[in-house]
Amino acid sequence: MIGAFSQIETDPGRVGPGEVPASWLTTRRLREFEVTGSLPFVDLETTATHTYLTREAASVLRHQELENLDVADVRGPNRLLTRAIASWLYSRTDEHGQPLYAGIRYVSRLGDFECWAIFDGTPIELRATHDLQTTDRALRAVLDLFGMAIR
Repeated sequence: MIGAFSQIETDPGRVGPGEVPASWLTTRRLREFEVTGSLPFVDLETTATHTYLTREAASVLRHQELENLDVADVRGPNRLLTRAIASWLYSRTDEHGQPLYAGIRYVSRLGDFECWAIFDGTPIELRATHDLQTTDRALRAVLDLFGMAIR
């Protein structure tokens, strides 16, 4: 399929399929930070979490026509479901109105990429900021994996 996209002609000055404009790198930064709060992250990959959400967030699941939550649902293409789950978890508070969770951990449906979503209000401390370089090994690996190039 990538080969088919590479045959598409683009208008002059436009970025073609599978291309990332070099200017994209100059407007982005890689930041390293540490979560400094003590609230837990909810791991959406575990059976215990699926059981908890099936029981406690049943109305959210029913709205998405689900009775039981499993990893296929969490990793599936239904963004309404995953956003509804994240919103439900974000809204959970203790008896004093304080949040129960710092965020969620999940695995991307596009591969085995570990992802973390940090909820607003979670305390973090910036550790470092780096410019993105075309020689960055992690960036090169992603570009190669998805058959993309920087132009």
